[in-house]
Amino acid sequence: MNQLPQEPSELDAWWREAVGEDLAYWVQPVRLDADRRLHVRCLTRAWSIQMKLLGRPVTARLNATHGGTWW
Repeated sequence: MNQLPQEPSELDAWWREAVGEDLAYWVQPVRLDADRRLHVRCLTRAWSIQMKLLGRPVTARLNATHGGTWW
């Protein structure tokens, strides 16, 4: 999927498909900007720290699942 999700429900489904239900529960997509940067909201500070560590693997998974280059 190289087209950016337009609606919040599309973004949520797109995110869940890429990262799985477990991660999607704790880390939720907020928006995907025109530069293909995904902004997320973490439910806890611990998950915020964890996402800093998981940033590259999650980006790689987004690239593999949805094609293109995601930041």
